[in-house]
Amino acid sequence: MVTWPQFQEQFYNEKLLVQILRIGVSVGAQNVVHLGEEEKSGVMVTSAELTKAIEMVMGDGKESEDRRKRAKTLGKIANEAIEEEGSSYRNITRLIQVVARKEETIEEKGGRHRLQREGDEIPPHLPRLHHSALP
Repeated sequence: MVTWPQFQEQFYNEKLLVQILRIGVSVGAQNVVHLGEEEKSGVMVTSAELTKAIEMVMGDGKESEDRRKRAKTLGKIANEAIEEEGSSYRNITRLIQVVARKEETIEEKGGRHRLQREGDEIPPHLPRLHHSALP
C-alpha cells in the first residue's frame, strides 16, 4: 500500500502501516493539509517520489516480496476475525446483544439510569431508544 496522508489521523495510520506493520510505503508527505485548503498547499509530493513508492511496493526485490507477504498474512488474520467464531464477529455480536436488551443501565454524571421500555415515559435528558427497531 502506498500512503499519502493529508489530514489529521492519516499520519498516524501511515505510521502504523509503514513503520509498525511494515506493509506500506510512504510517498513522503510531511505537512498537514487543512480541509478546504487543498488547492492552496501546492505540490506536496513530486511525481518522482510517487513513482519511487509505487516501485517499492510493486518491485521484485526481497523487501517488496516480504511486504506483500506480511500484507497477505494480515489479510488472512482480518478475514478470520470476521468469520462466525472470529474475534470481531464475537465483539459486534456482544455489542448488538447489549444494545438490544430491553433494560440496561448507563452511567451519566455519576448516576445510574434505567433505559426505558417501549411505552414508558422517557426523561428528557436521555436519548429516545425504540427497542422495537432493534433486532
